[in-house]
Amino acid sequence: MVANVGICEDDAGLRSVLVRALTAEGFEVRATASGREAVHVFSARAPELLVLDIGLPDADGRDVCQALRSHGVTCPVLFLTARDALADRLSGFHAGGDDYLTKPFALAELVVRVGALLRRAGTEATHAVSSLRLDPAAH
Repeated sequence: MVANVGICEDDAGLRSVLVRALTAEGFEVRATASGREAVHVFSARAPELLVLDIGLPDADGRDVCQALRSHGVTCPVLFLTARDALADRLSGFHAGGDDYLTKPFALAELVVRVGALLRRAGTEATHAVSSLRLDPAAH
C-alpha cells in the first residue's frame, strides 16, 4: 500500500518541489493551493498525512486544520511556515497539528518527518521504484 499524502501550499514553486520529492519517495500525492480547496478536497477524501502551510492567501492553515478536524479528518498534520516564534509553534499544536517545520527547511528532513509521522500513525507505507516495492514493515 502506498501512503497518500496531501499538500496545501500556495507557493507554486515550493508546491511543485514538494510534490516531486514525495512522489519520488513513492508516495501518492494530491496538492492544493488554498485553504478553501484543501478543506473541500481533503474532507471528501482524507489523506493519510497532510503537509499544510500556515500562511495561505485565503485562510490561516491552523484554521484549515481545525476545519478538517471538525469534518472528521484525523490524519497527522505537518505544518510548514516561516513563523518560528514559540507562540506560533504552540498555536500550531493547539490547532491540531502533529509536527511543525519552519521555512527554509531541508527537503530531506521533511521527507523523514513525513515517514516518521506515518509510522507513528500506523500507516503501512511502502515505497515503489518501477515494479519493485519495498515494505519496511515486512522487510
